[in-house]
Amino acid sequence: MSFHLWGSEGTTEHGHNYYEIFLVTDGRVCHEINGKISEISKGTLCMICPGDIHQLRRIENFSSIHMNICISPKKFEEICSALGIDPEAFESQKPLTAALSTEEQAYFSSRASLINRLISDGYEKAASVICSTASDFISIINSSKLTQKIDCPEWFENMLEKIRSPEYMTCSAADVYEMSNFSPPVVIEAFRKYTGKTVSAYLRDTKCEYACLLLSGTKMTTLEISMQLGYYSLSHFNRVFKSYSGFSPAAYRREYQK
Repeated sequence: MSFHLWGSEGTTEHGHNYYEIFLVTDGRVCHEINGKISEISKGTLCMICPGDIHQLRRIENFSSIHMNICISPKKFEEICSALGIDPEAFESQKPLTAALSTEEQAYFSSRASLINRLISDGYEKAASVICSTASDFISIINSSKLTQKIDCPEWFENMLEKIRSPEYMTCSAADVYEMSNFSPPVVIEAFRKYTGKTVSAYLRDTKCEYACLLLSGTKMTTLEISMQLGYYSLSHFNRVFKSYSGFSPAAYRREYQK
């Protein structure tokens, strides 16, 4: 697995024997993949599979910068297995793209900065953050294709919007079931169908994503952040966050502020 930031006039037509996931972090560019041409811009996430043929071409008066992660087929399968995703399903869902929210873009921009700082101290130190970022990208691509193929009901969209707002960051799976006005089995199936995650996994990722923003952008203590996210045991929050990001909260803040 490897990571780099890339900006160029374009590329020649080429293929890979590995997976490539890239996020356009600035500008816009013309992307051709397997004969299909589209214009992509800041906030667009794309995944290229082994055997795909693609090319990036500069659009007049525009430049672009990308955050790239390359993943071997073996590692890709391991990540998909951990996420509960069938890697073969991506073949029938091409082109593999997703549009990121402003908050998601800010989060991954901070991730890119952190990875670059860690790489300067040696690749091994950055490996766990690169892996967790790749996992996030794969999950987003998978969720995006699921919601594109199947209309997401309004009640579920409204609930996700509520869950991701700061005032609801303390909510638990039980709270989600209650606010939905549906039975737990219905809610569990909706999360699986429309996000590709369990309720608990979705809440964990949402809370840890918000924790990253608080750690990098505020002076709140780790205990204050833990309490704001509904983790009333600091040691439990530390374990959850480290599992998500590869760092303890304190270590993540130190690395970000270097």
